[in-house]
Amino acid sequence: MRVNAGAAWAGRGGTLGRVNDAAPSPDRLTLTATPGRLDAVVSALSGASRSQVSGWIEAGHVQVGGVVAGKASLKLRGGEVLTVQVPSPADATVAP
Repeated sequence: MRVNAGAAWAGRGGTLGRVNDAAPSPDRLTLTATPGRLDAVVSALSGASRSQVSGWIEAGHVQVGGVVAGKASLKLRGGEVLTVQVPSPADATVAP
């Protein structure tokens, strides 16, 4: 997956977010949240589809402030630190 290391459009709110520049890892992202739904914010900042991000959230791969996110519809105020453990393509299967 390719991640834009600069600013990313966050959707309806019209605010910008940034991918943190600290020690990039291809399988772990640390993001600074913009206001909005968790799935939409992670999707906008990571470049992954919203449904793909929802699967990551359901699988426990997304943390907000160090706590595993419980649902994709979680409302973010902006400024929260998001940690995304991106599964390898072999692990990223879609459940029926």
